[in-house]
Amino acid sequence: MARAIDANELEMFPYSEGAGTEEQIADWIEQAGLSEDDTASRARDLCWKVIEGFVNVVKTQPTLTPPNDPLTLEQLRKMDRFSPPIYDICLNEWCCVREDACAGDIGVSYIGGGTRPLEENRFYPYPLPHINRETWTAEWKDHYRSGASAGTGFVCSSCDMWNGRKSHICPSCGKAMTEEAWEELEKRLRR
Repeated sequence: MARAIDANELEMFPYSEGAGTEEQIADWIEQAGLSEDDTASRARDLCWKVIEGFVNVVKTQPTLTPPNDPLTLEQLRKMDRFSPPIYDICLNEWCCVREDACAGDIGVSYIGGGTRPLEENRFYPYPLPHINRETWTAEWKDHYRSGASAGTGFVCSSCDMWNGRKSHICPSCGKAMTEEAWEELEKRLRR
């Protein structure tokens, strides 16, 4: 079953005042040579309309990934031996809910053997994704891969694109460039 992507959070991050979107737009306008007041104002409005249009497109796109929220105790108690297996994130093991698993009480039985009582925030419908930090992060450099200087700006170590300032997220490839951005991105990727 498809579910909507949470574009409301996309509107807040990285396209927000704190993430430097206004400064990025100003850099693009200057690079394009559109620095006259009236032209710059119209260009800025156009940039925001493009960003808002992108967010609206994202809002309407489905994803085929079902939510992978932790199962509540209520959900677990409704399961029986005919329910699909569930995943224990603490032991990284598949298990099944069994009525007689824990001294006559409802608990889980592990595929490899063993039992345990039900716990909140431990069991999920699917394993959590493995998130490789190196794949999702980069850093700002003062030179291109070729060795050429970036001048007054900075270059992303991943996509080798120039940026006028050190933002939390690379505006070209979307990689996290700071510890705070990585923590936020990791939370979002684990949803």
